[in-house]
Amino acid sequence: RSLGDDGAWVLKQALLRNRSVTSLCVPNNLISTDGASALGGLLSERPDMLLRLNLSGNGLGYDGCLALGMGLHRNWSLTSLELGHCRVGDDGCEALGRGLEGHCKLLNLELAVNFIHCDGVEDLCRGLKRNYSLVRLGLMQNHIKPRGLEALIDLLLCHRRLVDVDLSHNPLGPEGASHLGARLLASPDCVLEGLGLTGCGIMVPPPAAAEVGVSPVPFLGTSQVKGASRAKAELELEQRSPADRAPKEGLYRLVSVGVARNRSLRSLALAQNGITNWGAREIAIAMQDNPTIVSLDLASNPMDDEWLLPAHTLHTETDPSVRSIASSVLRNAELASSPPNTWTGKQGPRAATASSRGSTSGWGADEWSSPRMREKLEVPLGARAWDNATGAPGMVVKSLN
Repeated sequence: RSLGDDGAWVLKQALLRNRSVTSLCVPNNLISTDGASALGGLLSERPDMLLRLNLSGNGLGYDGCLALGMGLHRNWSLTSLELGHCRVGDDGCEALGRGLEGHCKLLNLELAVNFIHCDGVEDLCRGLKRNYSLVRLGLMQNHIKPRGLEALIDLLLCHRRLVDVDLSHNPLGPEGASHLGARLLASPDCVLEGLGLTGCGIMVPPPAAAEVGVSPVPFLGTSQVKGASRAKAELELEQRSPADRAPKEGLYRLVSVGVARNRSLRSLALAQNGITNWGAREIAIAMQDNPTIVSLDLASNPMDDEWLLPAHTLHTETDPSVRSIASSVLRNAELASSPPNTWTGKQGPRAATASSRGSTSGWGADEWSSPRMREKLEVPLGARAWDNATGAPGMVVKSLN
């Protein structure tokens, strides 16, 4: 039997007299606005009590979020707030954003499947810019488009503790991927460690081009421009009009511009994005220059499995010898577990380990001591271990179906 609003009020009165409960999980209990008011009152009347509050699957709506926001404004103990499937909406995001301004303890905010659009993200980010504790933000399966993503990028560039963001199953498209790569990941101010982009349509053709039956001019990419450098490839991309740019542009900017230059990201989820062998090649080339990613999810993409074989090597005119994606990830796992690196994450079952005979990913002793590798090792990699649903460090996830 569900708790309901009446049960929420009874629960509040009981918890006001309790001195030991620190976690309250009541998902899918038919709690609506009235019940949310009771729990919001609990947050304000006992501001030092709860550490975790899970209300997922309850129809709180705007008024319920407003009550929770008022409670959060007076609370100083809550570290995790989970509101997935709660019909938060854009107005609810504004209410929660106001409540989180100045909150000094909240680490995790989950807002999956809440009908949040660009306006809601902008209002939420406005409040979170005054919050200095949040570490993880979950926004999967909403309706966030590139305009809302711009506000989120501005937040991530100024918020030094927010290091894990899940944007999976939002219609970001190639344009959103371009913004993430060029503005966020390529920035020296980026501190992001985990980024979820599963099912974001990164290599999906623009709807306008599909409607009129026009095939956009294909972008050749880094590995296909004969005799050209990356700088020349980027210049060619800039000279193209937005209407002529192909879906490949989004992935190119995300990986070749963003991932290749990034020095903080540890986990990246790119599953279900229509990434073809062309995209796999761009990812492989970008990963040659990235020393930090140790978990990469490429499941359910139409690419050949050879890109994930450690022994696979690509030969192009611009890059004479490019190792596979798996080889680069395993190399990064070794970098993450070997001196002088300060990061001490636990190793996964497929993580590589360096030895006197060379590494399992094919990198010999000469390559470990090369100037290129020494330069990367000098980049501080932080001290936060990473382990998420895509696998432990050193893992590349790819569906074999």
